[in-house]
Amino acid sequence: YYGSATEIDLRGMDLGIIQKYAFFGSILEKVYLPSSVKYIHPEAFEWCFELKQIIVEEGQKDRFRLMLPAKMGKFIVEEKSYPTPCCDPDNDLPF
Repeated sequence: YYGSATEIDLRGMDLGIIQKYAFFGSILEKVYLPSSVKYIHPEAFEWCFELKQIIVEEGQKDRFRLMLPAKMGKFIVEEKSYPTPCCDPDNDLPF
């Protein structure tokens, strides 16, 4: 990641692996990860001194804690996931 944002949301992606140095030296403070992640390289967040939170879906904290180096475990935060509504409540369609 070479952007200048302090927050990145990857939840909509079908992401299985986070490679070595994926966020190396970024100024990210908050990263939202999808539950599809199966492996995070131990050095994926190397030199990310501004990182404060790695947000994962509710019930996924322990699984992500096992994927990350011990020093990163303190950054993992669970967040409830809310399903996207199927319909626009302001829409006047008859269904």
